This record gives sequence, structure tokens and C-alpha cells, in this order.
Amino acid sequence: MDGGKKAQLILQWLHEHGYKQTASSLEAECALSYDSTSVKTGALDEILDLHAEAETSQIRAEEKVIDFVQDGDGIYANQECLSLDTWTEGIGVLCCRLTKDGWLLLSCARKLQFFGKLKLPIGSSAACIPSKMLKHGGGVLGVAQHPKQSHLVLSNSMDKTCRLMDMTALFDDENGSGEVADVKDVQVFTDHSKYVVRAVFSACGQWLATASYDHTVCIYRATSEDSKGYFELKKQTSFRGSAEALCWHPTQAQLVVAVRNDNMLHVFDCSANGISKAPELNLNAMGDNHVSFTPLDMTFDPSGRILSVATDKDRVILLLASTGKQLANLYGCSNDEYSQPRHCWHPSGQYIYCTSQDKCVVVWEVSRQREVARLVGHTGVVRDLSYSVDHNVLISASMNGVIKMWEHKAVQE
Repeated sequence: MDGGKKAQLILQWLHEHGYKQTASSLEAECALSYDSTSVKTGALDEILDLHAEAETSQIRAEEKVIDFVQDGDGIYANQECLSLDTWTEGIGVLCCRLTKDGWLLLSCARKLQFFGKLKLPIGSSAACIPSKMLKHGGGVLGVAQHPKQSHLVLSNSMDKTCRLMDMTALFDDENGSGEVADVKDVQVFTDHSKYVVRAVFSACGQWLATASYDHTVCIYRATSEDSKGYFELKKQTSFRGSAEALCWHPTQAQLVVAVRNDNMLHVFDCSANGISKAPELNLNAMGDNHVSFTPLDMTFDPSGRILSVATDKDRVILLLASTGKQLANLYGCSNDEYSQPRHCWHPSGQYIYCTSQDKCVVVWEVSRQREVARLVGHTGVVRDLSYSVDHNVLISASMNGVIKMWEHKAVQE
């Protein structure tokens, strides 16, 4: 429909509803006169009604698509059970992970990392004094434990590097008082030329991927099945924007990459025979190529059927992982273009947790696409979230150095 036709529709609506002065202003600005014979009576109202009906039909269709997700059972992390307020001396925490043995791994600003062993079960008593480590030359943006070799820990930094470290000397001390001086570098990755914003292991532990603001993603493969931690670069791929997020499928060696200023998610299938590019997933429900938001964080649900994407436009998008079909949009968090949202799934696959710039964590029930709770208590912006399946707690960390843990309390839905 051309601009003149659209203007006549608007003028027709204005005249029919008595907005004569507004109509005159529009006619003057558009340099045209209202022609009552060019559109039928009530034409714009009819178009808007059809649009509203289409939107309703789309919502109903989306609800049917996610019927395979069970309704929430009312059991999700919603009650604070532990708060560590002084562990990092007020230094902002950028990433937090809790190991099966109760070690809390923190990557922080000011080049620092903190490691400490919590008393189990979580929340039963105060934690030990953590060990402080300085390995990087810039803020440490992420930390991850190898899924199969628990003594190996990976960190990525603003100093353009990643470090794979052997933490045996620290982790083997049952009292959590081992010396960080005994932590050894197994491998240092120097293939990026700018901040390394993500570094993640595949579920099998045989693959490792890193993403950088140099617009590239590196994919590495372990040198052998019984590798002692050594990884070999297999592919470095360039994109038109900065790589913001990475995630591996929970049961396959499939990597998904999210890039700034790009509406497509890029998918790579990795195997012993090589790395191949799979069909891209369009983040736009209508299939167009307009870029109106940036995907900043991604993760799969526990089953691997749903891919969730947190954006800089106050929403989390749920996609059918196999096709990219948009299932739902979750609203309620406050995250703009200056934010770094983080989100994770509850192990049941029934709930999603997401950070919000208003210093809280938003909880949604997936099947009904509704907000069910807000976890409040942080006084600084929440920078990271992770869920410990081993200890059944949600861990949140903020920019003022506070780490909180949240346990389950049954809620009557």
C-alpha cells in the first residue's frame, strides 16, 4: 500500500471521528486533500480489527506450540538461603559457578578471581574465607568448569586471552585453604585480538568455543579422548558484528552463536569429521531481516528442544531449537541496550530465571508464559545467574560484589 493510500485511510478515520483540526494539519503536511470517495466508510477500523484478530490467533497458536512443556509445579528457587556480602571486598562479580563439591568459582572485575568452598548443605553455616587469584591482565568475564574433568577450570578475560587451569592443588584441600600459587596454567589461548566475552565447553567436554569483540568465534577440539586439557584450534569464523553469546546443545556437539547487529543465529555442527555450518535461525517471527534488537544471552532448556534468547529489549524469546520457530516472548524484565542480561532454566524445564536492571531476578512459568515471582534483595545490578543442579540452588551475583543463593519453597499456583 502506497503512502497516499495510507494517508487517506488516516484522514478518513480522523474525519469520521470528528478530529477536523488534526485532519487539516495532516493534509497540510502531506500536501494532499482528503478524498472521501477513495476509501470506504470505516476502512481503517476494519483493518485494525483484522490485525487484532490475527494477533489473537497468533497468541493462541503459540500457546498450543508449547503444550509439550509441563505446567509449573510451583517448585522453583524463590527464597534466599545464603548471602555472601564481603567475599569479593565489594568488587563486581561478572560470573559465578558452583561445583558439585561445593566450590564457588567467581570471575570479577579488576583482573581478579575468587575461589572458596562452601559448607554443605548450602546455607547450613557460614562459608570459608575465599582465595584470591590474579592470573589475567584485565577483568575476568567468565569462568567454567570442565564437564568431565572437574579439576580443569576455564576463564576468559578482557585481556584478550582464555586460561585453562589445573585446580587440583586447591580443590583437593577439604578445608578450602589450598594455595592459589599452586594453580597451574594448562593452556593459554591467544587467538583473539579483543575482549574474550564468552568461553564455553560442550557437554561432552571434547569441544570448546570462545567469542570475542574482534568479531570472531574460535572452536577448539580436545587433542584426544583422554586429553589432559589440551585443545587444538579447528575453526575461527568471522562475523559482521561482535559475537555476544554462545551455547552448546545439551546432548549434541552443536554450537549456536549470537552476533550483535544480526537477526540470525549461526549454528555449527561439530564432529570428528570436521565442523559444518547448519541452517541459520531467524530471530524475527515474520522471517524478515530487520534488526531491531540484540541477542545477548542464550541457553537451551534441559531437553534441548527449546532455545531461549535474552535480548536488550526487555524480553526473552523462546525458539523451537530444531526449526527456529518462535514459540513465545517473555516480558517483565528491564534490560536495555546498555544491559548484559543473563538467564537460566530450572532443571524441570518449567521455569526460567532472568536478571533485570532493576536489581531483581524475574521468574517465569514457561507453559503459561507468565511471570510468577521476582527475587529481590540485591542492592546492586545483578550481573550473572547460574543454577546448580547438584545443590538445587540458584546463584545470583551483583556488580557490588554480593552473591546470593536461592532455594526452593513450594508455592500454591
